[in-house]
Amino acid sequence: MITKKIRELVENYISPETYVLNVDFKLLEKEEGEENENNEGSRLQMDIKLLLDETILPEVDNFLKQALPLSIDFKPEQGDTLTIVRNRFPEQSAELMSQEQLSALREYRVKILEAFKSGDYVSGLELTEEGLKVAAKRDDKIFLLKMKGSLHFLLEEKKRALETWKHVLRLNPEDEEVAQMISSLD
Repeated sequence: MITKKIRELVENYISPETYVLNVDFKLLEKEEGEENENNEGSRLQMDIKLLLDETILPEVDNFLKQALPLSIDFKPEQGDTLTIVRNRFPEQSAELMSQEQLSALREYRVKILEAFKSGDYVSGLELTEEGLKVAAKRDDKIFLLKMKGSLHFLLEEKKRALETWKHVLRLNPEDEEVAQMISSLD
């Protein structure tokens, strides 16, 4: 039940292919004389480990650190722990991607560029979020993140643009275009 709640929350923001979740439970016996609201003799202690793909924006970590404890009965004062780690996930083979997934990604790219050109930057941002949930290849994710940074910039959200572009540069240090955009903001 707890693992299901965590998965539902996480998958509202990132695709299932971009994270691994492990929840360990440990039964703790109450100390003699220690009472709880239900007068139970024990409680479960949780150790939640979340491995995220490095392409996920760092703002997701911060959000999950705040939202996860609110969505479940999480009590750090009683030993519950939440650990979020990032790593580079292996590339998904193009052969493993469904035709629907490939079509959806192409459609998102076209719609994002149309929104970009027409000045509908808010819709463009929404489309990049949806596209990031569909994208499986690293290059596609980096493209979408670059667009997201540019859309934030055009919406005069310079701090978010800078954060997004710095994340792209960490993922692809050779990207001179992004490095140039960052230096123009610093």
